[in-house]
Amino acid sequence: MVSPVPLDPLGDEIWVSVRGNLDGPHLLRVHLGTGRWERLDLTTDSSFRPPERKAGTCGLAWHPEGLAVALWDRVLVVDPDRGRTLRTWSDRRFSDLHGIDVVDGATWVTSTNIDGVLRIDADGAVHDEWFAWGSASERLGEVDYRRLAKDETGLHDQHVNAVAVVQGRVVVSSLGPEPRRHRLARALRRIPGRGLRRRGAITVLGRDVARAVVAAGDGTHDVVAGPDGAVYATEFFTNRVCRVDLRTGARTAIALRGGDLDGHLTRGLLFDGEGGFWAGHSVRGGWAMERPSSRLRHYAGDGTWTGREVVLEGYVGPFCLLGARRPAA
Repeated sequence: MVSPVPLDPLGDEIWVSVRGNLDGPHLLRVHLGTGRWERLDLTTDSSFRPPERKAGTCGLAWHPEGLAVALWDRVLVVDPDRGRTLRTWSDRRFSDLHGIDVVDGATWVTSTNIDGVLRIDADGAVHDEWFAWGSASERLGEVDYRRLAKDETGLHDQHVNAVAVVQGRVVVSSLGPEPRRHRLARALRRIPGRGLRRRGAITVLGRDVARAVVAAGDGTHDVVAGPDGAVYATEFFTNRVCRVDLRTGARTAIALRGGDLDGHLTRGLLFDGEGGFWAGHSVRGGWAMERPSSRLRHYAGDGTWTGREVVLEGYVGPFCLLGARRPAA
């Protein structure tokens, strides 16, 4: 039987990572009570040159030394009070880093452009752990790393998103393959706005099997541990959260209700420790807007919007949410 994992109350502040056509990587410290936020700029060197629209920040996790932040091609550990970079990890396999988790001295990251999960040990060495397409030896040798530093490769198909260590097991989410019709439309610079469905998955990595898909979902994005011992994931395209029992694979969809989410996508999930959760909603097509806006909304455990909302003017959408209180050692 999986035991519940009690969570401390979230408090009034959270960290939010943001991506888009930004002037540099930064985080937002959001005050949930007032709806105000402050910007924390992160320091990088001149080698940080991500593609357009990806100059921001992605996965967030607490590290023993500070706040671990995933950028396009590196992981920073920063002092969240001063914004000072304490540590930088980079590797040629890091390309479009998305999710991150830190457990027992190991830092887990997803490198989305190669659909891989990598582990950084306490000494900073980077280890191949799992790839959605097979073993590392099969295809990593084919990678043009100069291209990988700036663009997608043929190894990017499932769009591996988030990683979390839950009850000692490594859990990975993936958005799913892009429909062929959408790829063609994108190549012709005609992006369909509605009706896009991608068959994503939640995968558990284990010692005995290389991969075991325990649940499918429509564009699975975040994956986080819930207070009841289950895994919860956002479904990017359907504005739902799904609960997955890792023992049985049983999946329960939680529709987010009570507010008009037409034209939005759901990304970013954080439990409040009091029976509810916050979710992030990105504006669909926001890349093309001169002044986009997105939102954070608070929901009861059954998915009903409580009426609490923070609007992030000028941002396409939040990427990851993290409590501002550093966990007890």
